[in-house]
Amino acid sequence: MQIKKLLGLIKISGALALLSTYLSMGYAEEIINKVQLNPSEITILQEVNKQILNLMAQESVPGLAVALVNKNGIVWGNTFGFTNNRKDAPVLLNTLFSLQSQTKIFNTLGVLRAVQNKQLDLNTPIINYIPNLKVFSVFESNPNAKITLAHLLSHTAGFAHDAPIGNNNNASSDFATHMQSILDGTWLQFKVGSSYNYSNIGMDLAGYILQEQSHTAYSKYMQQQVLMPLYMNSSTFNLEQFLNNKNHAEGNIDGFINVPYNHSFIPSGGMYSNILDMSHYLQFVLNNGVYKNKEILNTGLFNTMLKIPYLHSGQTEGNALGVWKGYRLNTEYYSHLGRGFGFSNNLEWYPQYNLGIIVLSNKYTTNNIDVTVSHLIIDALIKEKQLQQIGQLKQVIIGEYVSSMGTIQLLKDKYTNNIILTGIVNYGPTGNNTISINSPITFVDGNTFTILAKDNLRNQHIPQLYRYTQAEDNNDVAKIERINDGYSWYFNQSPYMKNGPNKLSWQDFIGTYALNGYATPMYLKVRIKNGYLYIDNLRLIEYQSGIFSTVDGQMLIFNQDGASWMNLKISKVK
Repeated sequence: MQIKKLLGLIKISGALALLSTYLSMGYAEEIINKVQLNPSEITILQEVNKQILNLMAQESVPGLAVALVNKNGIVWGNTFGFTNNRKDAPVLLNTLFSLQSQTKIFNTLGVLRAVQNKQLDLNTPIINYIPNLKVFSVFESNPNAKITLAHLLSHTAGFAHDAPIGNNNNASSDFATHMQSILDGTWLQFKVGSSYNYSNIGMDLAGYILQEQSHTAYSKYMQQQVLMPLYMNSSTFNLEQFLNNKNHAEGNIDGFINVPYNHSFIPSGGMYSNILDMSHYLQFVLNNGVYKNKEILNTGLFNTMLKIPYLHSGQTEGNALGVWKGYRLNTEYYSHLGRGFGFSNNLEWYPQYNLGIIVLSNKYTTNNIDVTVSHLIIDALIKEKQLQQIGQLKQVIIGEYVSSMGTIQLLKDKYTNNIILTGIVNYGPTGNNTISINSPITFVDGNTFTILAKDNLRNQHIPQLYRYTQAEDNNDVAKIERINDGYSWYFNQSPYMKNGPNKLSWQDFIGTYALNGYATPMYLKVRIKNGYLYIDNLRLIEYQSGIFSTVDGQMLIFNQDGASWMNLKISKVK
């Protein structure tokens, strides 16, 4: 293919789209959005190109396409290699690939759209929708009266992976024949809802229910309710349409001359798409259910989609509805693979960092080139973001933090330049165990860090994880939270603080106050320091005239009846 022809195919995104010489470099189209990326991120992504080509050569992968996405769209994308082993056409940005099991995320979205439209319910037994379904089990009687769509979409119904007819060994039968083999009865592997087993049967049942209840052919329903709202105009569930598109990738498996196609299990593995269309789905999830300012899923259903149902004790990772929820790089992420029939694909998104990635490749390999490429890119960028955030955090975290548990300070060591957390705090169910802290902090990511706290009671050092949270508005304060038990300390003061407003009206409140009780009176001093009003050493925030709070929420009130401190009456003595 001539360079001029490729130039005509280039897609512009943001400030720049670059065409690299296909014959010499091995890739045809590249998007770099300089508006959304900083120079160090651009350098990282440009260095990734050669690494991807090396990985493809090691695995003999003919072609691959990748897109890095944020809420606003593709920030970087590239295509590598060829659509087939004959090398007669390069992979382009709009080249169609078989998604395989990534189809499940769209099948799930289709079901949730029907739930949103009151056509289906996640928790209604599916026997109400398909009364002709037979289910066999040695674990319980009448299991089909317990299985719900939530079970199907989270792979917790107990079904085996493959159907009797139309499966990964032979997918030549049509969808109707495939579904009839499931409806005629298969055996469960465990009690409904008691465990997890990845299952094409469950997903296909969910898609079949969608078809039956909507009285619309499955592919047509998905086109109208999922692909069109997401503007995925090139995507399809129609194999013939995929094959008739000259710009489609051919699957490859070592040892196979002609790789077969999937005619059978459509809701669980029968969709075709490209990285441009798939970037729309990533924008949808990164915008919490919204695409192009239109709500595709309401907040409640979107959150339900990302929640693991039927959690076991201590479980933190697992299948939510149609998508895997896990933790990497000290943050939450969601993903789905697509493997089989000559294709290997990976999709992931990281909400905290507003990043998602899609990798599509036209060879099935056991070495997971799709995941390797994804993590090669995502890990470098997130670590870069974490370093940037740590640098920013070091500028603002220094200071004194207070709570009912005591006072801690974050100080910079003038000799090592390390940040030190120091103080004496209590912990435990009754707060009677004292920890003396004087430890350098080790940053984990952009807002969390660890320390080694000395436990005087046990005479040992205990690693603890802390989180820093910035103030959201003028009536809020930054805080340090100890993650294991949720105790928090609130920012009180720092030598780097800007001076406060030093309001003239505060002059009336300055003085010494007595809190009388059964014992000797306790004296409290209200004063102005650096333009802020303080009670003793606690900085005050004014909410309205005469109503103040310390940074950790203790109330100081001045009114016509006098003054009160933490609901107790105080009297001015000086």
